[in-house]
Amino acid sequence: MPAERDGLRLVYQRGDGGDCLRGAVATVLGIDYEDTPPADGFAPDEARELWRQWADARGLVMRQNLTHAPAWLDLWIAVVVGGEHLHSVVMRGGRLLHDPLPGSPRQTVGRRDVLASMIVGPRPWVDAVSARRDELLRAGSPDVWTLDTPHAAAWHRANGREAQAREMERRITDRQRKAVAAG
Repeated sequence: MPAERDGLRLVYQRGDGGDCLRGAVATVLGIDYEDTPPADGFAPDEARELWRQWADARGLVMRQNLTHAPAWLDLWIAVVVGGEHLHSVVMRGGRLLHDPLPGSPRQTVGRRDVLASMIVGPRPWVDAVSARRDELLRAGSPDVWTLDTPHAAAWHRANGREAQAREMERRITDRQRKAVAAG
């Protein structure tokens, strides 16, 4: 019998790594693990294309955001550090709902843990969520997490992603300058 939490069926990954996104997407959409694409083992660009094709065939959009997370949203996927790899978990609002890794010791996920966020659904809904995010950002709401952090930049650098680390640090510096200028 599948596990449940908060009335939601939790789907776990089956492989040793790389298929946590399958468990997270299946949990968010309420579908079976087998109904998601076997993208583990592919190069990142190939895996993204496989997921895009899978979503398109179902009338869905998978939108990743590297700067903000929708902490007001009922269900969304957070990309976090999982050892030496990136790892996908399911969030409910600003708290961890489900880690697809069976037996995971992870109990919490906070804003500083999130490297990227992802939402999955029909295009009108995904576009509406993005518009709501923009409204909340303009209002200064704490319900939109800003993800550019020195912690995330350091992780990128430690894992050989110097270009991503420099770009993130540039955005952090720009945001700090704007905050100081705004007084």
